[in-house]
Amino acid sequence: MTTATFLAQVSHQIELGYPDEAITRLIVMLDLAAEHSASLADARNQLREHPLFAMLAQEPALMIAHSCAPDRINQLISQICAPQTAAVPPATAAALSQIIAASSFNRAIRARVKHAGEMLARAWQGGRSIAILGDSFDCELAVLRGRDLSNLSTTATNLDRFEQLSAMLGPSAAIVPRTATEFMVAAAAEGTKFDLIYFPRAAEAMSAAQLGNLLERAWQVLAPAGSIVVPAFMADRIARGWQQACLDWHVQDHTEAGLLAADHARILQSRVLGDQAGCFGWLIASHKNAQIVNRGTRS
Repeated sequence: MTTATFLAQVSHQIELGYPDEAITRLIVMLDLAAEHSASLADARNQLREHPLFAMLAQEPALMIAHSCAPDRINQLISQICAPQTAAVPPATAAALSQIIAASSFNRAIRARVKHAGEMLARAWQGGRSIAILGDSFDCELAVLRGRDLSNLSTTATNLDRFEQLSAMLGPSAAIVPRTATEFMVAAAAEGTKFDLIYFPRAAEAMSAAQLGNLLERAWQVLAPAGSIVVPAFMADRIARGWQQACLDWHVQDHTEAGLLAADHARILQSRVLGDQAGCFGWLIASHKNAQIVNRGTRS
């Protein structure tokens, strides 16, 4: 069956009142195509020229992308994690919005944000020194609003992001206009150590080998009982094709073995925790033979 014929069948199925089955078929087809970059590129191009894509794009909640603006993925994550509200007409697109909102991919996104927020809240509550390095998602940082963040440092690589973080986190947080690597080099030179080093999006653009270089830098500024945390998209995740073809969110895929092997210098003890949907893996690394230190709690 050609892609054009398949898309015609999906559209007809939606018109008959079965959007859930239709979109499930579309997601599965795109996931299969994602196994081969040429197949996915062909499917993506034909989908975007088909009336089905225009219909999907009518519903803002779907966040279907015609282009990937610099801050659009941050907006997408916020949209996925926002409380669900009644969708707007047209009715078909509204039904599709509800299906996508309930998809395993979106559930995994919400679980990731929840996990990250809980991790940051625990670190803050325990009085731990925190470094959030590289691009971050606003909804992951929301748990820190209104708190004394004198124990937190984060980076901003442009003025817009610097101003956004300043408004969100307030004056007590150290918002540093540097890249993650520049920040770690400076911290190492100053002898500064952190209990939690969190890289929210580093793995999206890095191979396992590149992650190894990042981990080596982070090791130099990691406190004795500290942790490095790196969330990563897993290669066999659900809706991988949908993510690339419809959301224009292109990321580096990882495997558990690849993440564990990223510490090529063998200076850390690492483990990978996966989510139930198989979408994300959390690389958690610490010093070898690290002991947990209780620093008390904050209020």
